[in-house]
Amino acid sequence: MIRIDRALLAEVGLSRLPANLAGLTLRAFVETLETRVGRRFALDMSDEEKDEFEEFEMRGDDAGALMWLEQRYPDYRSIVREEYTIVLTRLAASAGWMGSVIDLPS
Repeated sequence: MIRIDRALLAEVGLSRLPANLAGLTLRAFVETLETRVGRRFALDMSDEEKDEFEEFEMRGDDAGALMWLEQRYPDYRSIVREEYTIVLTRLAASAGWMGSVIDLPS
């Protein structure tokens, strides 16, 4: 199961981030993951499929959008997992740099 929370930050060495920076980092993680996953699927979608999917997004129907994706892309979850791993790896790689730039409390 994918989790995007403070435990994720601890996993990559960012457990000491102040709450405001932790929140920003987690939001950036989610946005990056959504963008990467969206790009992967958009490459395979027809214009009509993109329009259908955007309708769910415009209505704020996340459950409907997820069901639509799972019906058309049975490997949806594995693709999300792959992209999650990529984004997590990049965050982990930048954790040392982030810690040195931000004066983290001991």
